[in-house]
Amino acid sequence: MINLPNGVVSVGASAFEGCGSLTSVVLSASVSNVGSNAFNGCDKVISLVTSGRVPVKDMFPALVGDLKDIRIASGTTSLCDSALAGCVALSDVELPSSVSAIGAFALSGCTGLTQIDVPEGVKSIADGAFCGCENLYSVRMRGHSTSVSTNAFVQCPSVRSIWMPIGAPLKHLFPDSYRQISLVKFLEDVTAIPDNAFRDCVSLSEFDIPETVFTIGSAAFAGCTEVKELVMPVALGSIGDNAFRNCTGLKTVKFMGPQPLANPSIYAGTPKDLWSKVRYAYRESWATNDVMLPARWPVPESAKDGDFANTRVSPSWSMYIGSCRTYPREPAAIVPTF
Repeated sequence: MINLPNGVVSVGASAFEGCGSLTSVVLSASVSNVGSNAFNGCDKVISLVTSGRVPVKDMFPALVGDLKDIRIASGTTSLCDSALAGCVALSDVELPSSVSAIGAFALSGCTGLTQIDVPEGVKSIADGAFCGCENLYSVRMRGHSTSVSTNAFVQCPSVRSIWMPIGAPLKHLFPDSYRQISLVKFLEDVTAIPDNAFRDCVSLSEFDIPETVFTIGSAAFAGCTEVKELVMPVALGSIGDNAFRNCTGLKTVKFMGPQPLANPSIYAGTPKDLWSKVRYAYRESWATNDVMLPARWPVPESAKDGDFANTRVSPSWSMYIGSCRTYPREPAAIVPTF
C-alpha cells in the first residue's frame, strides 16, 4: 500500500514503476501532478483514492477499465477534466462535500454508474461531465446554485429520476432521456419553475409542486401527457401561457390558494376543455364561498350585481364588478377540486 499524506503535491516520473505487488494507492487531495509512468507495471492495484486532479487513465492506463474501488480524497475541491473518464467498472462514487466543480468529461464513459449524488457545494458541472454514462438512472443535486452545462448528460439514455434545480428545459439537460423521465423532485424553497422546464416530458407522472413556488413559466409542463393531477400551491401568483397545454391525461386540478390571472391557453388541449371547468368552478362557487376570487378574475357577461355578495377574498384585495364591490374579508381556506 502507498499512502501519500496531505501536503504532497507531486509524484515523480516512474516513482513506483515495477511495484508489481502493490494493491492499494492513496493520493491525498493536495496531489496535483503525477509524472509519466509513475505507476507503470503496478498491475495488481484494485483500490484507489485519488485527488481528482489527475485523470485515472493517465496514472493507470492499463487498469482504467478494471478498477471498481475508486474514491475521491477528502478535501478535494474539484474534479479535473476527464478525472474518472473511462472507468467502466465503477458502479458508485461518493463526491466529498468539499467539491465545488466537476470538470469536462470528468465521469464520461462510466457505464457502470447507476446513480450520482452531487453535493450542495458544487457550483458548476461542465460539458460532457457524465457523457456516455449509459446506465445512469438517478441524478440528485442538492445545491440551488449549481450551474449545469446543457451537454453535461448527453448520451445518458437511462435517466428516469431526477432531484435537482431546474435552470434549463429538461430536453436540453437530458436530450437522450427526457421523454423517459418519470419522477421529478424539486429542491426545497424553489420559487419558480422556468419556461419550457418539462415540456414534452411524456413519461413524467410523479412530482409535487413545492409550496414555495410563486411562478410557473410558459409551457412549463406542456405536452406532459402522463400528468393526471395538479396541486397548485398557496403561494402561486403567476402561470405562464400554455403552461399545461396538451396535458391530455390531466383530470384533476386542486387550487390550495387563489387562482392567478389566467387565459385559455394554459389548459388548451386538456380533456373536456379544462379551462371551461375552471371558469365554471368559480362561477358556481360565488354563492357558496368555496373559492377565493382574484381581484382581476375575468367575469362572464352573465354576471349580475349581487353575484359577489358572499365571495371571500384575501385581506389585501378589493374588487369592482360593474356597480358591485366586494370588500376584503377573511380568506377562504381552500379552493376546489374539479
